[in-house]
Amino acid sequence: MRLSFVILLDDYSKIKKKIKTINKISNTQVIVVGPKRYKDKFNNYIVDNLNNYSVAFNKSLSKIDGDFVNFSLGSSFIPKKSLKKVKKATLENKKIIRLSTTYKSAEYKNIKVSVDTEIKDTLSYPNDFELVMDAYFFNKDIIKEFKEELSEFGPIDYLIQTTNAIGDYISLNNDYVYLKEYDIAHPKTKEAYKKEWYTDFIKGYIYELLKNEDTDYIKNISYYLILVRLSANVNSSNKMVLNNDELGQFSKEIKKCLKYIPEEIILNFENKTISSAYNDTMVALKNKDYFEKCTKDYLSIQAQKYNIDICAINNNENEVVFDVEYSAKRYLIEDFKIIAKLNGKELPIKENDIYSDTLLFGHKIKDKYTFQISCFKNDINNNSSLEFFLYDGESDNKLIIDFNNARPAAKLVNSFPNSYWVYDKKMVITSNHESIFFNKTNYFQRFIKEFKLYIDYIKYSQKIKLGVQSILLRQIYRLTRPFYKGKHIWITFDKLYKGGDNGEYFYQYCKTKKDNVKCYYIINKNSHDYQRLKSDKKVVPFKSLKEYLVVLNSECVFATHAGAASFMAFTGGKEKYFRDLLNYDVFCLQHGLTIQDIPHLQNRLRDNTKLYFCASDNEINNLLQPKYDYNPKVLLKTGIPRYDGLKNNDQREILITPTWRSNMANVVTVIGGTRPYYEGFKETEYFRIFNTLINDKRLIDAAKKYNYRITYLIHPTLTAQIDDFDKNDYVDIFTVTQDQSYEKLLTESSLMVTDYSGVQYDFAYMRKPIIYFHPDELPPHYGSGGINYETEGFGPIIKTIDKLVDELIEKMKNNCENDKKYINRADKFFIYNDFNSCQRIYDEAMKFISEKKR
Repeated sequence: MRLSFVILLDDYSKIKKKIKTINKISNTQVIVVGPKRYKDKFNNYIVDNLNNYSVAFNKSLSKIDGDFVNFSLGSSFIPKKSLKKVKKATLENKKIIRLSTTYKSAEYKNIKVSVDTEIKDTLSYPNDFELVMDAYFFNKDIIKEFKEELSEFGPIDYLIQTTNAIGDYISLNNDYVYLKEYDIAHPKTKEAYKKEWYTDFIKGYIYELLKNEDTDYIKNISYYLILVRLSANVNSSNKMVLNNDELGQFSKEIKKCLKYIPEEIILNFENKTISSAYNDTMVALKNKDYFEKCTKDYLSIQAQKYNIDICAINNNENEVVFDVEYSAKRYLIEDFKIIAKLNGKELPIKENDIYSDTLLFGHKIKDKYTFQISCFKNDINNNSSLEFFLYDGESDNKLIIDFNNARPAAKLVNSFPNSYWVYDKKMVITSNHESIFFNKTNYFQRFIKEFKLYIDYIKYSQKIKLGVQSILLRQIYRLTRPFYKGKHIWITFDKLYKGGDNGEYFYQYCKTKKDNVKCYYIINKNSHDYQRLKSDKKVVPFKSLKEYLVVLNSECVFATHAGAASFMAFTGGKEKYFRDLLNYDVFCLQHGLTIQDIPHLQNRLRDNTKLYFCASDNEINNLLQPKYDYNPKVLLKTGIPRYDGLKNNDQREILITPTWRSNMANVVTVIGGTRPYYEGFKETEYFRIFNTLINDKRLIDAAKKYNYRITYLIHPTLTAQIDDFDKNDYVDIFTVTQDQSYEKLLTESSLMVTDYSGVQYDFAYMRKPIIYFHPDELPPHYGSGGINYETEGFGPIIKTIDKLVDELIEKMKNNCENDKKYINRADKFFIYNDFNSCQRIYDEAMKFISEKKR
């Protein structure tokens, strides 16, 4: 059998490797479709407009001479071993062969199946599909033209219609096509920033598809494509593309589509890419009275499908405390309740309101049932077990136990059956997902558990290399442990690509202490500030062996950002291999002040935070809300470290420094670096407004007249967009990733223009003038939280560029003097103004550690 490959040239640097691999397989044909400039570089080449997939692929149809054909992007890749299996599968006398998909930047759990190759059909497997053309090989006899009117959605429609019509196919379950970028049917696609991806697609394609096709396969795919659009805007991922009116229309179109999709399909839908958390919400949208009409037996069955999720396990002096979530709070009605039992004895449940909301497009759709249970050590003996049940008014129904994949403090790992956590040196916790076990342990038993864990690392790691590396690092850790034991190992960091913030300030202070504390500062080796700091032996490069070892041996981490483990190179893929060893306490040092409404980032469980250092009573009042779940004793009035260096050194500069918005930055994040360039940035209102402001002729003329320079400081998230802004001779455009000092910029500036940026508090701390620029076109992406800008802000609020320029001219004319009322507000806002924040933080940390060790 001959294989033909039609490749759309989206990435010239990748396609050569792809073609080379294909040519290693006998009897193949390669057709490349791309722009004219590459015409002489390939043997079989078609010149086409890359913006229209359908036209591009259609032009290739007359040249295909293989028995099976694969349509793909040049940047995707199929390994040689998988191509050989495809070749072998062509002999099975089926019309379609399909691989699985994965992304080079993502790591999915292994898909475990009884055989590597299965013959499936859409009738028996209506929820098993791939929506990426790159994953399919079609028999030449079923090849038809792509619908050109569907434009970029043509390939999706093509494979949906084709697979639905043919019915059966060969599935190569454990073979993957590796994709460089998220495809159009994935929640992280770039298309999620376009309005037409939402209502237009649902109304013009999904609705018509459901009207014309009545198979469960089509209904499952249609429901998935609806969920993709929701998932792209869940919680902090809200792209803010749709306004309220547009969101209402979008909701109406979804509801029309749901009429064609039965409740059973919605409630039972599962997919590797999309969370099932929205299923009951979608049923309620389809039929708002559905759950009220259901019998208790049916509701009990549905409620039992949801697992208990362990978010944190804390070893306290007299008890082991579990923080727990149950996703289906909707079902805890009437007699229904969650029960926890230790050795068969029911434990008291302490409910809380810690942040667990699911937001879609910024609107709350559901929350979870969150609670704590305490297992007192006097009640724990060898072979003790902890279990969770759903009581439905008649009987206890055991619930499956999972350990939250995003929470290192959960200690155990779902994908490694032999994961364990040792506490109190001689006690170990394990789980079989039905029960959590407490057992006594000794050195030999721990050795056996460690060995079994290593087997899991090899057996269940999708990336074997990572499993092997983790085994080696765990062994190095144990060998070097004696060198760190008995020392106070502290860790801190800033943005990794930039120093000079709270982390470095506190690190520099710790260096002055003559005690047993060994404080280490983590920073990216490629950053400007690493060159300044690298001669210091306790400055450790991000992802270096030394960094891993000091983190594994640390007793506390002074975290400036949420997600502390990822800032120490224990990212989602790596953290789970070391979760049992990450036993540090997290103390929140902060990046900015916690004034905004950000419980999704700063709640207690986000990092299992034990101390929180604050500079204002406004912060503490904000953090005392139940959704943050902090004990007042851990919210400490200390100030924050960088305030110790904020001493006014006015150099007649105007600083313009807005924050960012989540709907105009690249969706891809890079741990240790800034986000990649976003092509649509110049089309945003944000760019238009601030580019106009920094090039305003009246503003520039006034700055010249009154002898001021203007600095536009780009938010670090938007670093890649710096060259998009128009330049002029009187405005300096900087990003903090360049060789610029936070302290220098802030202390030398005379006046600050910002919208909601946290650096406003640094400026107010120096009692310098601030102007808030709040254009209606740019609403904030966080709530206001602990400050009312009208009554507590440190400057006037202005909404238009013209009025802002008027105000700036007036301020420059009067040497940027601050108004007395805003100075008074700053005096009231800040607890301290004495440049001793680091000392107070240090003392509180030592107090916590000494009390813990009693």
